Amino acid sequence: VVLEMIGDIPDADIKPPDNVLFVCKLNPATEDADLEIIFSRFGPVKSADVIRDFKTGDSLNYAFIEFETREACELAYEKMNNVLIDDRRIKVDFSQSVAKEWKKFKLQTRERQQNRRLEAGMAAVDAGTARQAPQPSFGGGKPYDMVFGG
Repeated sequence: VVLEMIGDIPDADIKPPDNVLFVCKLNPATEDADLEIIFSRFGPVKSADVIRDFKTGDSLNYAFIEFETREACELAYEKMNNVLIDDRRIKVDFSQSVAKEWKKFKLQTRERQQNRRLEAGMAAVDAGTARQAPQPSFGGGKPYDMVFGG
């Protein structure tokens, strides 16, 4: 609650979306497009993302399927748990991840900080208190006199 009050987390009571399924025990050969085709029979799919290793790009054998509606998500949950896809019996559950909401919060926070910096910089220019970066000098005080042999 304290972190929420100081703006360090978006909301302590944040809930995961009710239109996203977590699918695990996937075959490494299963692709995003495969899952989108399979799950679209229950309703429009916004996204089907197989989660991959950051460095190698290999599948981590789980995915998130985001539907347009909660009803389509619930129907897919009921029908697709323990189904064989690419010779693997998958497990399906409702997503508990709030990563997308957290990412939105972090981006908004970063944008606010950048806007504050820009506003502070423009205020300094308007007030005439902005400082110019010092010029590097070597030896006799002339800029770059040692580099060019004066």
